[in-house]
Amino acid sequence: MSAAYGGSLRAYLLRPPSPSPVNSLSQVVSSGLPWEMVLYGAEAEDFMARQTEEPIRTIWKDKVEVPYEAVAFQRVRRRRTGDDGGHGIRHR
Repeated sequence: MSAAYGGSLRAYLLRPPSPSPVNSLSQVVSSGLPWEMVLYGAEAEDFMARQTEEPIRTIWKDKVEVPYEAVAFQRVRRRRTGDDGGHGIRHR
């Protein structure tokens, strides 16, 4: 019995803690996790640019734009190789 308890305790103490789940867009922005998004056309860009509420304002302010040609190339590469390369707007 003590061996089973000791093994369970050891496993619990040695296991790295589970990360907290991300439940909101604000948590994604403040988490430091890398993320990307794709804007499809001027209407989406205009919508994002007009936003004044957080975290949308921060997302738009901190964007790093990638030319459409790079996005298209990444999509083709992903389809051909299965590589999940980046695309769209990247968080700095």
